[in-house]
Amino acid sequence: MAQTPTKILLYDLEDAIVDIIKDLQTYKGTFPTLLNRLNALDVTLMSGDTKAVIQDLIDSLNNDNKGSAGTRIKAIEKKLIDLQNSLSNVSLNDLEVGNFNEVFTYTDGNVTKHVSTGDQAFTVIYNYKQDGSGEISTSVKTFTRQNGDKVEITKTYSYTNGDITGISTATTITPAALTV
Repeated sequence: MAQTPTKILLYDLEDAIVDIIKDLQTYKGTFPTLLNRLNALDVTLMSGDTKAVIQDLIDSLNNDNKGSAGTRIKAIEKKLIDLQNSLSNVSLNDLEVGNFNEVFTYTDGNVTKHVSTGDQAFTVIYNYKQDGSGEISTSVKTFTRQNGDKVEITKTYSYTNGDITGISTATTITPAALTV
């Protein structure tokens, strides 16, 4: 016969253990903003410049962003949230919809350029290792989003025994307002 384990509730424990559990929950949790994460830190455990910088950030963010650090952090967080929101509206299926033409350019049997025009306009440049292996070292895809932002996606390829074993991707988005 299976036994049902006894459940120990938080209020059954000593206060010191409850405090430890609450601290673990705080540090284990996810933090929606930098301010939440900073407020969860115990600056009394820090010393010197580290303590001063962290406390300055906390004070700046807690005081309605008075100070340049808090203002910059809030601006960066807003840009990241805006970028996340704009990317969440893009479906991968949308990338193949529309009327467009694709042209490939080859050099020594390797594709070096892929250009798409029409509804899906983009260019991909392929760079190969110089060792004659025919392995792609990087590819750079560039396109302009509907809102005018310029996007550049650089992929760097890793190989083991001639097989691709990893791709590191870096995306740079230049807002239309900053595009020259």
